[in-house]
Amino acid sequence: MKLYRVLFISFVLAVSTFASSSAEVVKSPVLIIRMEHVFKESVAAQDIEKTIDELRQKYQVEFDSENTRLRTIEAELAEERDENREKPQFKSKIENFEQEVQHMRSLAQQRGNLLQNLLKQSMAQLRKELMPILADIMDRYDASIMLDERDVILSSKSIDITEEAIAELNKKVQTIEISVPSQPEQRGAL
Repeated sequence: MKLYRVLFISFVLAVSTFASSSAEVVKSPVLIIRMEHVFKESVAAQDIEKTIDELRQKYQVEFDSENTRLRTIEAELAEERDENREKPQFKSKIENFEQEVQHMRSLAQQRGNLLQNLLKQSMAQLRKELMPILADIMDRYDASIMLDERDVILSSKSIDITEEAIAELNKKVQTIEISVPSQPEQRGAL
């Protein structure tokens, strides 16, 4: 059934755009957009990516610093191990160290999840900003349907409105605000 739908849409595209081969978008009941391209090339999408990358780098610097601190503690504990293995104080230091390592792993997982969620939320907001622009473009071309390029087997470039959509989105939205919740604190020295 899906194959018939795709073939029908392809047929409609072919018939409605066969006569035109220019680079200009023609009036058509069907328009094509490359959503992936919009979400990579628009100014707001690039701003989102930049902001997420900056946050990722900030977290990486923090983790590198904390990993260095934990490796130093581990080396100190390894030196003490032979002499103090049975002492309760040493066992307590080992337990505290293991807890800190576990805490850092948990924090790394939390921050990775946070970055993924921030990216999802930001892209959802960008999509929300894009939809009225796409609706206006559809009205301008008297289109009945707009399809993502990934859902189309073959189409004429004359019904692709991707660059027009990016240009209009860039005029309307240059940035999407990303609000980062307060971060869990890293543990201090043992």
